[in-house]
Amino acid sequence: MSQRNSTWLWTAHSPEGNLIGFATALLLPTSEAAYLEYLAVSPSARGTGTGAALLSSIGTDLQEERSAHGVVLEVEDPLRTAGRDPLLARRMAFYARWGALPVPSLNDYFMPDLANPGGLVPMTLLWRGIRDDSMLTPDGVARVLTDLYHGYYAHAASKDHLEDMLERITPAAP
Repeated sequence: MSQRNSTWLWTAHSPEGNLIGFATALLLPTSEAAYLEYLAVSPSARGTGTGAALLSSIGTDLQEERSAHGVVLEVEDPLRTAGRDPLLARRMAFYARWGALPVPSLNDYFMPDLANPGGLVPMTLLWRGIRDDSMLTPDGVARVLTDLYHGYYAHAASKDHLEDMLERITPAAP
């Protein structure tokens, strides 16, 4: 049995009351970001606005939550993923319409491949400010990566994974 300790859960239901989508997020301890862990919509409800409604609820609810300053999420990089599945580009566009944009100060980000320990999955780190449109600072990126590593990836990552990802952050201009 698997157990998750997410901070937030959102659900979407059909007019008949059936569950057709959900999203979970976790408050990252040192970066004060909400990590959007998962968003799923039933195949029969895709294209109906269910995912957008979930994102709208997330944005509204987190504006009232003072502990989170923004939402961070990871999406497979459509340009660096083998096979270049067009679904990946659609996913990026979906989150961009909500205002979640790639973090410009992080280059060539990878998360550990949880299915194949030692492997890497090319990802894009996205950020959406909750109360304004400000982008995550390089220092904020380092805190997010550290939180993600210790909360999710340490068991599957190489011992130098975090240090390697931190070195990929472009420092702020003076």
